[in-house]
Amino acid sequence: MASAAPRPTFREMIEADRAYVMSTWIRSYHTARPVKNLSPRVYYDGQRAMIERILQRGAGVLVAADPAYPETVIWGWICAEPHVVHYVYVRPEMRRLGYGRELLEQFVDPKRFTYSHEPPPPTERGAPEWLRARLQGASDVIYDPYAVVR
Repeated sequence: MASAAPRPTFREMIEADRAYVMSTWIRSYHTARPVKNLSPRVYYDGQRAMIERILQRGAGVLVAADPAYPETVIWGWICAEPHVVHYVYVRPEMRRLGYGRELLEQFVDPKRFTYSHEPPPPTERGAPEWLRARLQGASDVIYDPYAVVR
């Protein structure tokens, strides 16, 4: 019998996490449909500015950390405001363990929310459960890229 995946420790982002959050967001989002045809300079400059604006206006970032090293080892994170999820990131080797869903549940009902960043194409491990549900029309999950400026 396989052992259960360890559960993360959830905590708010600290200043020491900021560079990791920025770099993983920028690097992982660059293949997403809305931005994949942008030149690298346009994408990296624009995405960095957009993330800074989202964070400056008070969006929260919740980190899922390794319980053995909660201040230094990040397994994933979510950036969100009430009813709007801007981005969810989980390290590739930690995906399909429910961490993304747990992060979502800290902010929103995973079957009813708005998100501002269309996720990159699914990896060989598949799309997240909430995205599969949205694509099958089985939930009230709405893509709204303009939620960034509202």
